[in-house]
Amino acid sequence: MELIFEVQGRNEKLVLSCRGQLVAGNEADALQVTFCRLLASTRHITLDLHNVRKMDCAGLGALVACMTLARQQGKSFDLCFVPPQISNMIRVTGLHRVLHIAEQKSVSSVGVCAA
Repeated sequence: MELIFEVQGRNEKLVLSCRGQLVAGNEADALQVTFCRLLASTRHITLDLHNVRKMDCAGLGALVACMTLARQQGKSFDLCFVPPQISNMIRVTGLHRVLHIAEQKSVSSVGVCAA
């Protein structure tokens, strides 16, 4: 199953929604390429994972790569609507200390999760 992207928001803040599987191969690579392209034109990207049904270690690595790229460019990145199984994977690996997961209680008019 391929990973499908939808972008919402304005220039300064974008939400990149993902649907499908974030796994080794084309999917993890596609996330990094898409994220890099979008980061060139914004200062903040929220990655909405609510429609990601499966993620493996390569997908987790892609999230870390996105975070690293954003930080290197002085930009910000967070996750939103993280499914329980992915949240558990982030917590078990200790990455909850570096991957920011935004509050899921409210979403602004452009779809950005409130932090």
